[in-house]
Amino acid sequence: MFYGTGQKLENGEWVYSINRCIEEFRQFPNLPVTYAQLLKHIQACVIKFGEIGAVTRKPGGGAPKKRTANLIEDVQQRMEQSPKKSVATLSQQVGLSVGTCHTILKKHLKLFPYKIQAVSELKAIDFGTRTQYCQWFLNNVNNNDVLDKCWAYIF
Repeated sequence: MFYGTGQKLENGEWVYSINRCIEEFRQFPNLPVTYAQLLKHIQACVIKFGEIGAVTRKPGGGAPKKRTANLIEDVQQRMEQSPKKSVATLSQQVGLSVGTCHTILKKHLKLFPYKIQAVSELKAIDFGTRTQYCQWFLNNVNNNDVLDKCWAYIF
């Protein structure tokens, strides 16, 4: 039995044909698909439909997951021993891709990357200077030159 574009006969029966499907596909002449490619694809769909009753991927298809409980525990121990370790270094040590290591760290261990940034400490002695600058800025906020200088400094 062939699957494809069906034609209903007078007796109520449906007749399917790959050739009829290909003929109907020819109404799209601008698509760069050869007859051989289309035939191969239709035949693959027919085989898949015969096996699982659908033309979508088989359930559970694809590569098995590398994220086993033992591996996740290994990654956790390595990160506890050296929390400043980069994901690239970790991936080399455990023999996994950087993406898989990111997934383990985020989904399983709930660890997220961050970078500590050094900033100036705000001291009580600076309060007067900061207040004076804020007052000056508020008084000159309508002056376009001041805003242009601020935006140039920020970007």
